[in-house]
Amino acid sequence: MMEIYYETTISFNCIEFLPYVLFLVISLIFIGKLKKLYDLYIKLFFKFNFFVLFFIFIIYNLASTASLYSKMQYITKIKSLEQRVVTGEIEKLVEKEGASRTQSFSVSGVLFKYNNYQTEPYFFANLKYNDKVIFNGGYVEIHYIQDNGNNYITKLFIEND
Repeated sequence: MMEIYYETTISFNCIEFLPYVLFLVISLIFIGKLKKLYDLYIKLFFKFNFFVLFFIFIIYNLASTASLYSKMQYITKIKSLEQRVVTGEIEKLVEKEGASRTQSFSVSGVLFKYNNYQTEPYFFANLKYNDKVIFNGGYVEIHYIQDNGNNYITKLFIEND
């Protein structure tokens, strides 16, 4: 009998975009007033040019917005028919441990590889390593999505004795 061991909790709300978009719009509309405030009050503490700081804040907001957009694309893939399922025994398990822990294995010819620090928090990365649910010969059912040549685990069922 199979029991669910892991299921993604990824969610998204359009309101997550709001602070970044508002900051960008307000900053661009009031750039002149922001520069005057900077020159009067903040320039005393920071030796940076206003436009250098402004550029850094704009880049940060654009990067944050891009990250949210990427998350939104993952959700779309998970909810669509792009999610795939593979069932079988775990084979070719390789574990590498250093500053972080990387594991890779295959199930019915499909390769999975993840790292406990680099894998997005809404995909399986075997953070409960001591549970020993991933082992050679273990029978699993894996739901996953593909992105840029990587297979990300969204749901993991393990065989329960």
